[in-house]
Order: sequence, then structure tokens, then C-alpha cells
Amino acid sequence: ASKRAVFAPWPKPPCKAPISPSTRAKPASAISKLYSKKQS
Repeated sequence: ASKRAVFAPWPKPPCKAPISPSTRAKPASAISKLYSKKQS
């Protein structure tokens, strides 16, 4: 499951961990940076 999370656009945190905005913001910001580099 951990390996899948790495390739997933938005890795989902463990069921035990609470889903917080910061948790989603970190991977989302990293993805946005990668896309911005590809588009530029």
C-alpha cells in the first residue's frame, strides 16, 4: 500500500490518521510544482 501511495496523485493517509487539510495540501502542492515544471 505504501508503494501505491507514492505513485498515486494524492496519497491517502492511513485510516488511523485523521485527514487534515495540511495532509492533503502537502502532496497537492508537490504535484502542482511538478506539473508547473512540465508545462513551463
